[in-house]
Amino acid sequence: MIARLCVGPINPGSTTKTAYPAKHQLALPDGGSVIIEAVRPIAPHIRALFDLISARDPKVRISAGTPPPFDDHRRFVENHPYRCWFLISEKETYSGAFYLQYDNSLSINLKRFDELVYLTLLQEITNRWSPLPPIPSLRSGKFHINVAPGNQQLSDLLQSADFKPIQVTYARS
Repeated sequence: MIARLCVGPINPGSTTKTAYPAKHQLALPDGGSVIIEAVRPIAPHIRALFDLISARDPKVRISAGTPPPFDDHRRFVENHPYRCWFLISEKETYSGAFYLQYDNSLSINLKRFDELVYLTLLQEITNRWSPLPPIPSLRSGKFHINVAPGNQQLSDLLQSADFKPIQVTYARS
């Protein structure tokens, strides 16, 4: 299976008009950097993503209450359901992942929460890609981030970065 890099428009304000590279070094404001690498259905990526989701604090999980069995996870990665999906590494160790979905939601998951890395990635994503056009009653024309109710650290960071809460969603247990 060939990995899809990204579907949908690159932001017209982006410094490049070409497809996002499969592997890219992103400079951080403090002089450090992270590597962003397109997710492919290969064993090291499947294992890295499984390890990341397994290590995720339950209070910040939304869709995956508990990590899935490895074979289910492998099939999920092979089916690549996202518009864009990237692994993040620092010093040759996978430290997180981010993805954009077709509903214009985006998610940045870091093994160790780091405000500088999170905000730099958020800026990179919103500068590089444009939201897909709105579809009334189905998709907003803006990027949005879903936050688990127990993730106060992320809620605070997003509000300090001028993001505003737009809804609260409930599910029956």
